[in-house]
Formats: sequence, structure tokens, C-alpha cells
Amino acid sequence: MIAATAIALEYSILFSQWSEYSSDEYKAARNVVHKRAAEWLLWLARIQKGIYIKYMQHIASMTYVAPGPYTLTLSVLQDKAPFRPFSVVAKVVTDELGIASVSERFSHFEETPIAAASLAQVHRATSTDGQLVAVKIQYPDVARLLVLDTVTMQLLSDIAGYLFPDFSFAWVVTEFRQTLLAELDFTREGGNCDASNARFAHRRNSVRCPGVRWDLTSERVLTMEFVDGVKVNHVEGLKALGVNPRDVGTLVCDAFAEMIFCHGDVHCDPHAGNMLVVKSPADPTKPQPVLLDHGMYRSLDNKFRVLYCKLWKAMVMNDSQLLSEVSTELGAGGQERLVCVLDFLFVSRFWCTS
Repeated sequence: MIAATAIALEYSILFSQWSEYSSDEYKAARNVVHKRAAEWLLWLARIQKGIYIKYMQHIASMTYVAPGPYTLTLSVLQDKAPFRPFSVVAKVVTDELGIASVSERFSHFEETPIAAASLAQVHRATSTDGQLVAVKIQYPDVARLLVLDTVTMQLLSDIAGYLFPDFSFAWVVTEFRQTLLAELDFTREGGNCDASNARFAHRRNSVRCPGVRWDLTSERVLTMEFVDGVKVNHVEGLKALGVNPRDVGTLVCDAFAEMIFCHGDVHCDPHAGNMLVVKSPADPTKPQPVLLDHGMYRSLDNKFRVLYCKLWKAMVMNDSQLLSEVSTELGAGGQERLVCVLDFLFVSRFWCTS
């Protein structure tokens, strides 16, 4: 409530001080308010942790619609969220793997995590057989907090829907809760990772996923090969690696297009913290994106994929009739303005005349 009140007050003051929203002075003042509001959200996520971090990570990845100060400020949560003491997560490891201490299965285990996110943190370690691995450990209280936090968010969303009938996003919280509950089972994530690796076998030198150590994996502990790579959005780092950032962008787009249009099983959390780039084993001048964090997947049936293909064909070929027909089949019938917005967002073309 503190953060929400502060943010509302910031914007109320902004709008009361300006009546001309197209001036450079207003835009500069608005960016200052955006930055302060984003810092409030960052503070909230760090205090509440869990699902709040997940929501803020989602905002940080929405670079196509969210204001720059929001995405920039909240991007630190993609792999630098608050982390738990080693003693806390070490107990999760011993309990899950049925061992007395981590030294029974790991010859070395770094106590400071290399990454921390909403549901878990990742530690670099060496297995007793000598393999360098990344160990993802779920926070011990995350399942309990998830239930409480989603109930709170559902309640707030329902209240907003009652007060403002045009607000109809309560379903988002429900769907988000179901997805997060699935993410709590790390064996499911490991299975998604192996399945994606198999589907990309024909282009393994251009995109892949880490190998899973099933003997060191459970519902709350996931152990995978350690990948020493560069973040996908670190342009200077990619250049230092000796690869072309444009090639990286092409490979990432190709990989996700293949998931959507060919595989039908799509990685649904592709923010920058979940993709690393290494040199291709076939050609060290070429990049190889490595996809991480396979907890959130969505399966697309054949009917939807065919319609989605037609949607893109209509937008690219500027076929307004086909675009209208496909949009109707996808549930946007009779909403011409919405269809126009889709066309504008995806291909930067606005064909509507009214």
C-alpha cells in the first residue's frame, strides 16, 4: 500500500502541474516520475520477494511497451534479486538429495550465488566426479508465500474489476498462479530443458540448452552443466567474445520462431537473464545462444499455430481482409481498432482509416 500510494501521488502531482503533454519539459518531468515510480516497485519487490519479483521481472522485459526508466530500473531483478544465506539453501540441498552435507555430492560449492531470482538462486559448484555445474536451489518458503501473495493479488484485482468494470484482468492472476505452481517442480523444468535440446538437435551448433544432471536433481534442486557465457543483451561483451551481436539476435529470433511455428512448445520466460551466448563449437566466429530457465512453457495446438501463421502472413503482406478474418477466429472479432493496433505493434504499419 505504501508503494501504491506513493506512486499514485507522484503521478497525480505530475498531471496537476502540466496541461501540455507534448512539450519536451513535460516529457523530461514524466521520465523523472517514471524513474521514481520504478524505484518504488524495485523496493517493493526486494521487500516482498517471491511473486513480486516475478511480476517486476515481467515488466522489465516489456521493452516494447513499458517506459524506459521502468525496464532499466527493474532489469536488475532478472539475475540480481535479493538472495538467501547459504546456510538456508544448503539445508534445502541436503534435504532434497538425502545427504548429510553438500560435500557428499560436491567437491566444491560456492556459498555466494552467481544469480538470484524470484523463486530460487543459483550457485556454482563442482560435482564429486569433477564436472563444473550450476545448482539452482528453490527458496524454502516460496510455495507458502506464493499462495498468500497470489490470493492478495487476486483480491486486489477483483476489487479493481468491481470498481472499474472495464478492468478485466483478474484472469491474468489466475493464469499466472497456475504457471508458477508448475514452476515449483524443478524435475518438470529439467524435463522441458531436455525436450528442447532434443527438438533443437538438428541445429545444436547454433542454439542449445544446458545438460541436466539428473542424479543431482529433485523437485527443489536442479543441477545442470555450468555455462560460462555472455548475457544476450551485453553488446560490448558479445563483441569482446568475437561474435556479431546481429547474428545473436537472428539466432534468438529463429529459435523462438521455430518453437512457436514448428515445435508447439514455447519457452515463455525469455528475458535477458535467461539467455547466455558462447562461441559455436562448429565456428568460433559464430555465436551459440544457450537458453536457460525452462520452468515456464506453453504448448500451442496445431489450430492456433496455423492461425498464428496466417496472422503474420496477413500483417506482412498487408492483407487487411485476411487479418480481419484471422483476428475473428482468434477472438478479436468486431474489434477493428484492436486489430489495427496489433498490425501497428508487430509490423509498424497502420492501415485503419477510421
